[in-house]
Amino acid sequence: RGLGDVYKRQVLELSEMLIYIILYSMLLPGILYDAVRKSLSAKKVVLGFYVLLFTLFRGLRWNTGTDWSQYLWHFQYLNIDNVFSYSRYGGDETLEPLYALINVLVGFVGNYSLFLLVTNLFVLYTYYWFSIKYTPKPVVTFALLLLCASFFPVRMELAVTVLMWTIPSLVHRDFKSFLFVTVLAFLIHKATIIYLPFYWLLHCRLGLFSQIGLYMVCTFMINEALISKIILLLSSLIPISSVQVAAQNYLHSNFDYGLESVVSGSLSYVMAVSFLVLMHYSPIQKENILYRVSVNAYLFMSCISQVIPESLGDLGRVGGCFIWGLPIAFSFITECYLKTRFKYIAFMLLVLYCVYKFIRLCSLFPAALFPYYSIFDSPPYVR
Repeated sequence: RGLGDVYKRQVLELSEMLIYIILYSMLLPGILYDAVRKSLSAKKVVLGFYVLLFTLFRGLRWNTGTDWSQYLWHFQYLNIDNVFSYSRYGGDETLEPLYALINVLVGFVGNYSLFLLVTNLFVLYTYYWFSIKYTPKPVVTFALLLLCASFFPVRMELAVTVLMWTIPSLVHRDFKSFLFVTVLAFLIHKATIIYLPFYWLLHCRLGLFSQIGLYMVCTFMINEALISKIILLLSSLIPISSVQVAAQNYLHSNFDYGLESVVSGSLSYVMAVSFLVLMHYSPIQKENILYRVSVNAYLFMSCISQVIPESLGDLGRVGGCFIWGLPIAFSFITECYLKTRFKYIAFMLLVLYCVYKFIRLCSLFPAALFPYYSIFDSPPYVR
């Protein structure tokens, strides 16, 4: 009976994930086509289909995704009178003005579903445009951007998407444009202010040993006292009271790392070092500015994730400012290795990594994700 109950529970969990499995499995034919064909016009059609598909999937959901109630509440209670004074938690901390304004403007013409459709269309179109404009394997880039973000973007992901529009200014070394876009992102989520000094850092020329050394320092050699000082410094720089409270709570907590955490951390370390080695030895022109910037973005994201834990809420998400690094770098790497005798191995490793990222996404807050509810389901939408 015990095994039967476990089996039934596993079947139920799988059935609740089925729509996610079906939709994200549809990325695989596009990745395969991107690998073997060169027609850019056909790839634009494929990506256009994905943009439409995932916009509807994300935009027509209801009571599905993290912080659902909080952001629905914001949309319902924001108006033109309180757009610049709306308190997120009922205290002194106000919601970022540009994010609040977007809520109010969409609220004039539609409901929360329209807000989700509009914001997700912006996110996915940004993925589409940059994949086509800047990368040699656009479908690979688009798929990895989807898998490196989250199933249902909220405020931070929207701000990070705005930050992706700094890529042209990074390539052309245009600080004024970089600053303007970063300020726009800051007006959506204040934590993105941490991105500003990386205009210079992302252009650094770091050798492989320097990259791995920096990552190892962040992973193994920064002691608890120094991490505490770093967290306090960053929380003081980011003017969000919830960040400062989360930092204080974290610094006064005692953590007992179990076997699962050790295994997960070890796997992350091995993958990060392996990717850095792969990126360094890939036969790509070292003068390719976008590739170098993307590799550095991945390096900084990996280092930040080691120093600042995800349990710190808004502060723990600042590493997400650089999620575009790995997808863009992998696009160039895929292009190179698909021209060699290792092309089948390269393609299989790419697919396996996509599967791994999908499984990781499914493991983050599953109670908020499964089952998927849409506006077409019969109410009440009780989770």
